[in-house]
Amino acid sequence: MTSGILEERKNPWLMVRDRQAVAPIQQVIETAMDTSKCLPCGCLHEAVDHLSALDPIVHAMGPTLEDAYELMQPVHYGCLGCRECPPVGILPLADRLAQGTNLTK
Repeated sequence: MTSGILEERKNPWLMVRDRQAVAPIQQVIETAMDTSKCLPCGCLHEAVDHLSALDPIVHAMGPTLEDAYELMQPVHYGCLGCRECPPVGILPLADRLAQGTNLTK
């Protein structure tokens, strides 16, 4: 489902300048994409949808979000109550990055 997320958002001034800052977010999404229980989980779907709405994050992550949409399965369950849910846990960092605020807060 290459929906053209990047094609829809080509405003370069919105881009996160330091792609290294997005690396932890990208790593979490890539790890979830390799975790079978995450693919049909609503948590991953919500996280990818949320990240896809953040223009600077979309640009900095490149095709990772489109790849996630292609791999995700239909939602079979909302939340399994995993001890840690990395896809949801990275959203505050993504929001701070997208807003350009201090990442150390």
